[in-house]
Amino acid sequence: MRYDESYRTRVAELHSSGMSKAAISRDVGVSFPTISKWLDPEYAKRQAECVKSWKKENHELVAEWSRRERRRRPEVARAATKKYADEHPEKAKERSRAYYLRNRDDVNERAAKWRKEHPEEYRLISKRMQSKRRAWILGGGGEFTSAEFIQLCDEWGWTCAYCGRELTNKTVTVDHKIPLSRGGRNDIQNIAPACLSCNSSKHAKTPEEFASVLAMG
Repeated sequence: MRYDESYRTRVAELHSSGMSKAAISRDVGVSFPTISKWLDPEYAKRQAECVKSWKKENHELVAEWSRRERRRRPEVARAATKKYADEHPEKAKERSRAYYLRNRDDVNERAAKWRKEHPEEYRLISKRMQSKRRAWILGGGGEFTSAEFIQLCDEWGWTCAYCGRELTNKTVTVDHKIPLSRGGRNDIQNIAPACLSCNSSKHAKTPEEFASVLAMG
């Protein structure tokens, strides 16, 4: 809950008169921790340190609670993980790497099982990650999700954007309309579903340049 400045002023006045924090909390209707934070800027810092220390001393208990919450509310957990990764990319990478090193065998076993049970999804994710890696190497920047690529393929009716050939999860490839080598980005706006033949033939050409080649052939 957000409080306007009048609450802070009232709390400060009551505290100056000698009223205890507990009494102020009851009188104003603001929680004790909030009042303590207003009156003592270092309170929040000390509280954070206490929480951090408790979590460190009760690591297994916190981990079990976290696992239970992730099973109970997976969508919320995924959103929180993504938010943290977006706000702290380097720390997120370090945590992910540390977790993998601690649980290498289990992670690899679960990954292999998922790939076996979801072969088509895995193919699309692999193609997206290959595209992302190429963009990183060439400095193009940008990325897109598997869901965005599937939606793009749906919009094209699962046909090649250049020759109209029918595509499947196995045969579709990711083409950058403006090639990465010519400054194109790895954003969904610059992606087109293409068959392997067109993707290879187009190479570093723009769609207009490739269209001219197709017209001649």
